[in-house]
Amino acid sequence: MQHRTLIKLLAAANLLQLAALAVVIAWFGKAYLVDMRNYRDYVINLFKSDYWIGQSFPVIPFQVDGDTAQTDFTKTQGGLVLLFDPTSCQPCLRLVLETLQHIYDHVEDPAQLPIYALSSMPSAAAQFSRAFKLKYPVGTMKQDDEEKYANLFERTPAIFLIDERQTIIQYHYPLADREQFTQLFFWKLVSTHLPARNVKTASFAASPLKKLEGTSLLDIIKGRHILASL
Repeated sequence: MQHRTLIKLLAAANLLQLAALAVVIAWFGKAYLVDMRNYRDYVINLFKSDYWIGQSFPVIPFQVDGDTAQTDFTKTQGGLVLLFDPTSCQPCLRLVLETLQHIYDHVEDPAQLPIYALSSMPSAAAQFSRAFKLKYPVGTMKQDDEEKYANLFERTPAIFLIDERQTIIQYHYPLADREQFTQLFFWKLVSTHLPARNVKTASFAASPLKKLEGTSLLDIIKGRHILASL
């Protein structure tokens, strides 16, 4: 009888140990594994961004309200190009569209820093332009050009900052549920590249992006400073 009781006590103790181990594993996963995924995604995002930097951005003709324009920045101080597929990450796209509008509103001379959004679908261009009340051109390319530059549309939405030599100097593709990466992209854009291009960066003092200033990069990567859209 005592032997059976001892066995039961040992079994109960083992169950308690297993339960405690499960709690520890769950806590460790919540505390660290989520961050590990963030770190992994951040490194991959950074690696793919670096791939584009230094490459030449093509001069692509596109249609806006029946008029023809092109992504030629050789006579400007550079420009921003957003490429998007209407079926791509909607929350990502909204953050990008609205932030680009905020930048456009504070460019001293929009002709010197053009912002273009190019969609792979004509109907989507007009729809998004109306829905978000965008002032910068939202256009579409010819089908032949879409196929020619399919590599640019491999991952969308994609944002390119191009200088006056038609060289890509900053690139980003947003990730679903990783909006802090997009905010980091725009903060770098605002703090590093825009002042030299006559953009009134003082306007960003009242924007959520300002909160990133002085914040630990690790905390941002972990997603502890998820900021609202502009």
